[in-house]
Parts: sequence; C-alpha cells; structure tokens
Amino acid sequence: SDNDSKYIGLFGNVAGGEVKNLGITGEIVLKKESQSVGGVIGYAESTSISNCNSSVQININGPVRNVGGIVGEGGEIYACFNTGNIKVVSDTCIYVGGISGYGAYIRNAYNSGEIYCEQKNNYWDNVSGIIGYHNGAPVINCYNVGDVKYKGGEDNYVNSICGGYGSIDN
Repeated sequence: SDNDSKYIGLFGNVAGGEVKNLGITGEIVLKKESQSVGGVIGYAESTSISNCNSSVQININGPVRNVGGIVGEGGEIYACFNTGNIKVVSDTCIYVGGISGYGAYIRNAYNSGEIYCEQKNNYWDNVSGIIGYHNGAPVINCYNVGDVKYKGGEDNYVNSICGGYGSIDN
C-alpha cells in the first residue's frame, strides 16, 4: 500500500494490556513513512511489558518517528532486553532507541543491538541505546552496550542511554 504505516510490531497497538514472558526474532523492513515501530509492540497505551526480549532486525528507509527494539512508543517496560539492530536512513531520525523510541517508563532493561541513524537533512534527532526521548518518564537501572552511530545534522541528541529530556537513575 502507498499509505503511511503506523503501529508496527508483533503487536501493532495495545491499549490497557499486558505482554510478558515473550521472546521474538525476525525482521521489519519499511520503505515508506512510518510511526511507532517496535520489535514487540508499535504503540503501547497504558500497557505493561515485562520479561520480554527482541532480536528483531529493524531496517527503515523513509521518514520515521518513534522506533524501539521493544516498543516504538509508550508503555511501562520492566526487565526487557533488545539484541536486534536498528537501522534508519531517512530525512529525520526522530526518537529512536534500543528499548523504546518515545515516552516509556523503563526499569531494569538493556540493549546490545547496534543503533544506526543516517539523516539526510539538517534536522534535529533524538537517538540512543535505551530511549530516544522519554518525555519525563523515568529510566531506572538500564544500560546499553550496543554501538550508537549517527550520521547527519548538527542540532541533535545522540548518546548511549537517553536522547532527550527526563530523569535517569543508576
């Protein structure tokens, strides 16, 4: 389809649910505009994700926002890890993280997958090993050992744990 893609993952959109004790492998390949892409859940509203792991390889060539190895956007993530690589080549790499792209509470999680974003315009981006932008939600007892690589504009937030605003403990 030529339509934009929203809420992509094993579970595209989960509202008020619980996903636990799940391991997933595979590949997500997108070549059109996408939003909320995750290895396990694309968009998690009021949803708990616990004891999950993903080795899903995510490859996106097109405009995107909210990409994560476990969840693209939202949720409360506990004791999860990602080993899958994430590669985005786009005009923008808005909110890309090894665990979550945007707005998730994250506790006791780690990422060992490589995060690579190549941006074609001089636009701001948030790229990191744990969460791209957590919008004030806490990130507690998390670590990243995966490479975070970025090629693109100058006004960006790129680092190992968090690409943007919020609190980090341990």
